This record gives sequence, structure tokens and C-alpha cells, in this order.
Amino acid sequence: MQDNRGRDDEPGIRHTNYPHGVRQATGVRQRFARARRFHHCFHRRGASDEPTDSIATTELLDEMLRVADVLVISVALTTATEGLIGARELGLMKENAILINVARGEIIDEGALYTHLVSHPHFFAGIDAWWVEPVRHGHFAMGHPFLDLPNVIGSPHNSAGGGAWRDEYLRRAVQNCRRAILGEAPWNLIGPDERML
Repeated sequence: MQDNRGRDDEPGIRHTNYPHGVRQATGVRQRFARARRFHHCFHRRGASDEPTDSIATTELLDEMLRVADVLVISVALTTATEGLIGARELGLMKENAILINVARGEIIDEGALYTHLVSHPHFFAGIDAWWVEPVRHGHFAMGHPFLDLPNVIGSPHNSAGGGAWRDEYLRRAVQNCRRAILGEAPWNLIGPDERML
């Protein structure tokens, strides 16, 4: 795996420390553009139908954390993923990495993330999934003032509710219903030993 940090020969991409505000968003977008050339994936089965440069189960999480420019968390909240990312894991990540959580807040230790963001001002977080949310808890609350930090972008965990993905979600649900009717096992089941409820 190669790391291209520090290369300045890429058109349209500057490798500098970005100040907060509008330029911060530009920096995030530019880093995403650079990170797209590497495709690494974790999957419960250690396999994927989508093309990836490498794929692994969480046994190699530490290795991936050390090399990731951008880590997007999109796993289900299970007994195996609750608290998956804590102070130790955040400490393995690059000083200027980007962590995005679109899954469930409880996958990341809230206090550890806040502390890491305060002490590592070039580390960025995009938080879409919060620890206390209206749909699951009846109200919204933050245990730490994340939105006061210049290296945090927050959104109201509703990104899955529409847009181009709605048709894809429906298609996958129909496929799983069809599989069940035909006596086949639905895809992406979480075993009873991993369920949170």
C-alpha cells in the first residue's frame, strides 16, 4: 500500500493544513479526491461483490487505521461493533485523517473522539450519526460540544432517507423478500449473537 501524502504534483490538489470554515470544506473535498484512488474495505465475510484493492475483516483494523486518509464507518451497530473505535484506535490514525460516521454513534467512543479532535486540530470528523438521536432516543443530545470545533462537520443523520439511494434500498429489500419467499437465506443477516436488541 502506498501513501501519497506530501505529493504536490497532483493537479488541483494542495497538500497543506486547511483552516476552518469554508476552506475547510474545500480541503475535505480535495482530500476525498486524493483518497478515492485507494479502495480498501472491511466486511464481515472478508469478501465483497464490489471491486476493491484489498478487503479484510476487522482483524486487520489496526493496519487499516494506520494508513487510511479517510475512514467511513457504515457498519451496523452490533455487540461486535459497539465501541469499535476508541482512544487507542484514534491514536493509530494519521494526524490529518478524516473520520466519517454515517452508521451509529455508539460505534465510536464519544469522549475519546472529542478529546482526539481537540488535541489533533488537523484531524477532521464528519458526524452524521450521533450518540443520542430523536428517532432512537426521543431527543437529540451531545455529551460534548462537537459543533464548536473547527474540525467537525455535523449533519442530522437523515442522509439515508432519500435521494438516489432510496430506489437502491427498496430494490435490496425486495430482493431479500424474494429470497425468503423462495426459501433462500436473505443477504446481510446479523446473527442473534450480534444483535443489539
